[in-house]
Parts: sequence; C-alpha cells; structure tokens
Amino acid sequence: MSPEQREGQACDARSDIYSLGLVLREMATGTRAGSLQELPESFVHIVVRCLATAADARWQSAADVRQALEGAGKGPPRKAPIDSLAVMPFENVGGNPDTEYLSDGITETLINSLSGISSLRVVSRSRVFRYKARK
Repeated sequence: MSPEQREGQACDARSDIYSLGLVLREMATGTRAGSLQELPESFVHIVVRCLATAADARWQSAADVRQALEGAGKGPPRKAPIDSLAVMPFENVGGNPDTEYLSDGITETLINSLSGISSLRVVSRSRVFRYKARK
C-alpha cells in the first residue's frame, strides 16, 4: 500500500507505481523486504524511484517505468538464459474460502500463458500444486 493510501489521502496512478515497485523488489529478491544490493544499479534506481515516499518523486506512469526497464535491459546479457520455470501456487492471504478459486485461477492462468512460449519449459500444474499451502 502506498504512503498516501495508508494515510487515507487521494490516490492516482502513482499509487499503483508504488505497488509495482513493491512487486518488482519482491520478484528480484525473493522476499517482501529484500535487499537490492546485489542487483544491477540501473534496476535498483528504477525500483527505488517507484518506492519514493512522495508521489511526485515517483515515475508518473507505467509507460515511464516500462521505458526505464527496457533501457535497463540493454546491459550485458545474462550468463545463462532461463529455459524453464515453475509458477508456484498463489496464497489466499485473506483466508476467505469463497475467494480461494482466485489464487488457484491466477496460478493456472500464468502456467497456461507461459506454456505458450516454445523456448520455455513450464512445470505442470499437477507438480506445482503439491506445494500449495506449504511455506
């Protein structure tokens, strides 16, 4: 949640940019409050700007973030390309059993969409759902 949301102030697209920054940091570090120290400086700059406390200091639109990420990706290529991945089951953090289908549906949709990439091996739903509700 962005600082302005926590304080009950008006929100706009920059609140979403803050949330995007949180997601990018978690994806890159594997934890909610992970350290960005080992990541490329250009990526760190993008995430830090997304997470600026003041909305005016953040990127002003998702298009701006996309452009910055595309520019950051022009560095040296990865040593080993990703050729396989597993989409782990999403957790229903709200705990409401009536919305459990959403977390399962998101997982399945991602698996199905990524399976369409011919150069990528995606672990099957039956294999990853063994890990549902495990830490």
